[in-house]
Amino acid sequence: MRFKDLAAKACLATLCALPVAHAAQPSVPLHCEVTLTPLQQRVVDAVAYYLPKPYVTHNSVTNTYSIETAPLQGYSWTNWDTGLPQITHICPSSQFYGDTSIGQTTWMGRGRSAVLVGHNTFLSSPHTTMFDHDSFYVVFLPSGFPCTLSNLDSIPADNVYDPIDFNFNNIYASYAGHDVMTFTVDRSVVGRKPLKIRRSGSPGIGDPVMHAGHSFWSGARVSLHGTHHGDRPVHYNGGSLVVQVPHVTEIYPYDGASGSPIFNMKDEVIETVVRSNVNGHLVAGPATGSDCLIEDEVHASPQPTNGRLIDVQALIPRQEVLVTPLDAVKHVAPIGGTLAQPVTTYELRGGLSSNQYAVDPPSGFSSSTSPTLTSSIPPGDRFLSLVTPTPWTLTAGISNVLTCGIWDYTFNVRDRYNLQNNYARHRFEIGVEEYTLSPDVGTTIHDFGWPVTKTFPHTLTNVRPSPVSLQLSTAAPNGSPSAWLRVNGATSTTVTLAPAGQPGDSVTVVVSVVTPNRNDRLDPQQLHIDHVNPACALAGPSRKSVTYAITIGKDIFTQIASGDFLDQPSVSGAYGIPEVMTLDVTDGAGYCVSDVNLKAGIMRSMGINLDFPWAAEHIRIRLKSPSGTHLTLWDKNPLPSAAYVEDTSIYAFDYLWAAQNLKLDDQSTPPPLALLSGFNGEPVQGTWELDMSMATVSTTVMPLQTMLEISVAPCVP
Repeated sequence: MRFKDLAAKACLATLCALPVAHAAQPSVPLHCEVTLTPLQQRVVDAVAYYLPKPYVTHNSVTNTYSIETAPLQGYSWTNWDTGLPQITHICPSSQFYGDTSIGQTTWMGRGRSAVLVGHNTFLSSPHTTMFDHDSFYVVFLPSGFPCTLSNLDSIPADNVYDPIDFNFNNIYASYAGHDVMTFTVDRSVVGRKPLKIRRSGSPGIGDPVMHAGHSFWSGARVSLHGTHHGDRPVHYNGGSLVVQVPHVTEIYPYDGASGSPIFNMKDEVIETVVRSNVNGHLVAGPATGSDCLIEDEVHASPQPTNGRLIDVQALIPRQEVLVTPLDAVKHVAPIGGTLAQPVTTYELRGGLSSNQYAVDPPSGFSSSTSPTLTSSIPPGDRFLSLVTPTPWTLTAGISNVLTCGIWDYTFNVRDRYNLQNNYARHRFEIGVEEYTLSPDVGTTIHDFGWPVTKTFPHTLTNVRPSPVSLQLSTAAPNGSPSAWLRVNGATSTTVTLAPAGQPGDSVTVVVSVVTPNRNDRLDPQQLHIDHVNPACALAGPSRKSVTYAITIGKDIFTQIASGDFLDQPSVSGAYGIPEVMTLDVTDGAGYCVSDVNLKAGIMRSMGINLDFPWAAEHIRIRLKSPSGTHLTLWDKNPLPSAAYVEDTSIYAFDYLWAAQNLKLDDQSTPPPLALLSGFNGEPVQGTWELDMSMATVSTTVMPLQTMLEISVAPCVP
């Protein structure tokens, strides 16, 4: 098997793994401890407790309800090893310490959260295929609890709702990865506005999100400063089913918040409801061996979040006005050009409880020389059918635009009954310049001496329909022209890229080196790339820069292996056919070796015995100079210490491999047999050969590359 055939397997084993980071004690304030915007308050108001009925008692005389509460001592559950109750306390340093526990005070059987998504419809998370909604109440806590209201003995009957059979839908039973249920209560909810789920469009990377939900203690806890980082695939059913899951950070729903919303503040939609802790969870306290719990966060794992609601939205009754599609539209064109798709068509539909809407005048217009965006539906109230869609078009124009710029326009289709917004966003990027640079990094230049003849190409490619003029210059750290770095043979040059897709949309420039004056410093130098017209640059006036450094008197040579495993010997103790890697030194005339360092790279084995230190006792490594000196550096020797090996990555066969280098140098990691100083004084120019061979039957080692670092001095006659 060749290396390139193992690429996918290696990716799954190492390079595709997600890191997990921890940070201590995120802040999850009570809703009544912070100042909320009207939209944030609406989200908080839409979230209710979903409590088992045995912990909610009705007082028929006062027509109020009370909820069982207790001081929050900690959690208790059954220890499966002993069969006895086990208690873990909340740490005194926790923000939850001293809170009131609401409902049942043991670990299992507590309630959860539910979020209002229609005049009488809620979403929550069942966690089971057999959820019994008849055993629960929906309870909106008084707004002052617990900041100004210390107990829950007299909750108004208007705050308590009874689920009924109509419209109960347990999606958990239908879609692995979607722990969602929808249900209807006995009457319309008054005094609170429903939220809507995402049914069209997609969140943007970096969109602000918030969470409001009930833990098993206190009132609603909020995370107001979350960020959406895109959707990530999560595997279910042994990997056979892939579900897209929103990945959010700075969102901390704790136990009891299942079913509460993760809400996109930009688009004003619920992206998903919580199925477990997401980023926030409780871990052992700060003291080693502590029996208390304290809050913690996990940033990188999206798995605890529920799947996207948009993927199951057809199973969730729609009360609200629907506008589709609601993906943001981007118009890109040169000044004086035409738009590829000037007309965008939408469909508007009524909901189960709302069919009245209005199209507001657009926001974002700035002047008579701005782009235009006109609506086929004039401002004012209109009515919709639940069945037959109403067409709506927005027509864009740029004939008025005289200068480059970016404009963001938004039309809002308002749901008049539910008081919800549907934003149709259009961005105009007219005359805007953008290009790519490949490679986008410099390097350290190694050479035996002056003059240095090596060159380094960089390709600039236009990705937009507007031409791009770029100023390229080389400079020292103090900003003065570079003493030794050149681009296209000069310290500065200008290139113009034709519109993308036309001849001349890509230009390759060449970085080279000139011999500096005797007193010039050899500090790292930079290649700067600036827009001639920075006002039209997509990223603004910021420049791109790549850094080059130079080292004279030393050069580095690398050679990729053939891509095969080492040949196995016919009998143990003999050697298989060696893997030979040749390194040609063509510009070393007049120079002789003063020092040699060697790195022999092999593929990292991902947990099976193919790599160092195991491989060291099964291989032989020899190096031959152009003069014919053939030194055996390694011959089935045990690894002297861990310092001889470095974990690294090697790009070979169109893939970035997890690899290990065996490092050999006479100073810190000398070869156990012949020293590399045995080559000192020999002419450097010519072909060097490294051969690696296997001395064990039925084992495998996978060479990737060899790297030879040679320092020189002028040869002594």
